[in-house]
Amino acid sequence: MKNRMARLEDKSFVSEEHPSVTLRNLAKKWGVDVESDEFVKNMDDQDPLRDYRAKFCYPKMKDLPHTDLEQVHPEDDCIYLNGNSLGLKPKSADAKMLEALNAWGTL
Repeated sequence: MKNRMARLEDKSFVSEEHPSVTLRNLAKKWGVDVESDEFVKNMDDQDPLRDYRAKFCYPKMKDLPHTDLEQVHPEDDCIYLNGNSLGLKPKSADAKMLEALNAWGTL
């Protein structure tokens, strides 16, 4: 199937190809099954945002309330799905807060 492109008002291009077709084509290119661990690893390796995860603090399972520690690995990162919050704390926030406190103290 020919990959058709659509021009948007901002002159960028998007594929009209269904995402499942794109994923199957990638799996074929890599010589793996789309549902395999190898496919997942390849997708992770290609993700341009893969390095951003390391910029945030992830709570450990042992730190969550109401967690049965016999059912989880206590040192594993939790899966963060809270959409009603500020989000995960950036690791850079501590230094920024200290900078703001120091500036406040010198007013």
